[in-house]
Amino acid sequence: MRLARRLRGATGTASCPGRAAPEAKRFEIEVNGELLAGSQPPDGTLLGLLRDHGLTGAKEACGRGECGACTVLVDGELRLACVTLSATVAGPVTTVEGSDAAGNAVREAFADNAAFQCGYCTPGHVVTAGALIAAIVAGGVWPAMGPGELQVSVLDVGQGDAILVTTPNGERVVVDGGPSGIVLARQLGEALPHWQRDIAAAVLTHPDADHVGGMPALLDRFRVGRVYDSGSPRDTAIFERFAEAAGPRRELRRGDVFEVDGVRFEALWPPPGPLDEHGPRNALSVVLRVTYGDIMILLTGDIEETAQE
Repeated sequence: MRLARRLRGATGTASCPGRAAPEAKRFEIEVNGELLAGSQPPDGTLLGLLRDHGLTGAKEACGRGECGACTVLVDGELRLACVTLSATVAGPVTTVEGSDAAGNAVREAFADNAAFQCGYCTPGHVVTAGALIAAIVAGGVWPAMGPGELQVSVLDVGQGDAILVTTPNGERVVVDGGPSGIVLARQLGEALPHWQRDIAAAVLTHPDADHVGGMPALLDRFRVGRVYDSGSPRDTAIFERFAEAAGPRRELRRGDVFEVDGVRFEALWPPPGPLDEHGPRNALSVVLRVTYGDIMILLTGDIEETAQE
């Protein structure tokens, strides 16, 4: 850290003795509604540029984009100025000095509640919180709200199945995990707000790899309330990982029902009693009828002709 600070010049760039400094480039960047013009080396950081022009609200602390003290908005998106090259900035920049009404309200709330910590990182916190409040007001990303209707999303996990059921008030049920935890996490990351880590229930319809492969990662990354399966085991490493991560599981057989936020999940298959472990595994898939008001959706797993009849 000390070496990095010694090498960092006034423009936020690293220089080495005996080497010619890179040629400075002309730039024009809009910052807080005003146009800043000047020159900076191609590897100059946005943080160095801001501080060179007297905008010292964004702070340099870690120098690696980890602590958030240098957080600013670039074209409305949060950016870490100490690891953002000025040459890559194409939109307007807003710092804590130029915060809008949301940012000003956050500053006042910080002051009223003595929420300063040491004070050094406070500007970055103000910018981040102000951006969140602005997004809530403009777009309705408030986490307590749901879509207002039943949503069933078939996730693109490749060869396999993974389905996300979202209730009107925002509770979530995942049915199967596809073949890969990485792919499932990516798909859920696109479908869920980044702060959402609660899953009301997870259902494994049957233990083939293209259904169970992503379930261990789901159980590791999210707080899952209940885990259901058919009770049909499989002697594979990935199923053992699922069983270990899931802990106590509840079996679903024909006639079993659970509810989440007024949405009814009823098992239509497999039938009660001992399962035929020597027959086709697909024939033991859990089949769910999902009902909400007049809406009814059938999730069939990988059932074959016997179960369909």
